[in-house]
Amino acid sequence: MKKKYIALILCAVILLTVIAGGFVFIKNGNALHKGRALISKNGDFIFIDERNSPIVMGKADERMFSGITDGDRVVCLYGMVEESYPGRAGTNFCIKLSDGSIEDINKDTLNQLFELGWTDKK
Repeated sequence: MKKKYIALILCAVILLTVIAGGFVFIKNGNALHKGRALISKNGDFIFIDERNSPIVMGKADERMFSGITDGDRVVCLYGMVEESYPGRAGTNFCIKLSDGSIEDINKDTLNQLFELGWTDKK
């Protein structure tokens, strides 16, 4: 009987720790976002969210971006985005969901990034 109480208390502590960690995580502004990937001409990884807003995440040769190519569907975890165009944010991780191609990226967004010199793809 004593072992059941210990196991129950241990489960409750683990559950409370997970809930508290999730609260702190969300409170800091971090969230998961789905979108498309684009590699800029200078090697930056650009995340294009579901509203077709580009966000520069960092160098595309980093390990978390390995295997991701233009147009791939990805999910990224990032927090606050700097108010510039394109926006900038630090990312904690990025996972490829499915393959894609450059045609999967919004043409207006590609043209804007081309005009600003971020990419040579139109």
